[in-house]
Amino acid sequence: MEQNGGKNEFNYAGSAPTNPVVQQTVPRQISQSPLMQWNASEFIDHQKSTGWFMPLILGSIILSGAIYFFTRDILATLVIMLGCISFGTYARQKPRTLTYTLLPTSIKIGSKTYSYDDFKTFSIIEEGALFSIFLQPIKRFMPPLTIYFDPDDGEKIFDTLATHLPHVQREQDPIERLMRRIRF
Repeated sequence: MEQNGGKNEFNYAGSAPTNPVVQQTVPRQISQSPLMQWNASEFIDHQKSTGWFMPLILGSIILSGAIYFFTRDILATLVIMLGCISFGTYARQKPRTLTYTLLPTSIKIGSKTYSYDDFKTFSIIEEGALFSIFLQPIKRFMPPLTIYFDPDDGEKIFDTLATHLPHVQREQDPIERLMRRIRF
């Protein structure tokens, strides 16, 4: 501690000056009014009849039987059966209609909000007469997001996303093509 004209001053390395001028900064308010908003289904609903489920049931029985025959492992057989039951249950799920909102700093899907900083790139994918946005996340374990939209709104959605994220041409990977082929 130094005595300086009757004032006590502390001089630590890296400390602030003893009589700092306090500047108060007002945070800049970014308008959170929607740039674009629309309603769409969360995924494409392919009607699945009994003809779709029968091969799934038959395939799961054959696969489980083959696993049991070769390994004699009941646990592996049960896991295969439970996986097929889960696949069939998920296939029966109906899509919800969600509200999609593009905001100046984020994307809001239903009640969830994602920052543009959570994504590396976006792609526009054409699936027949339907169009979707594929958002590639930065985080390794965050699943990619697919957002469907009306083709009439495509240009405005593209322009809005392009101001925040780079656009990349992307083809569907083999798993996506398989799921599309089996109408999942």
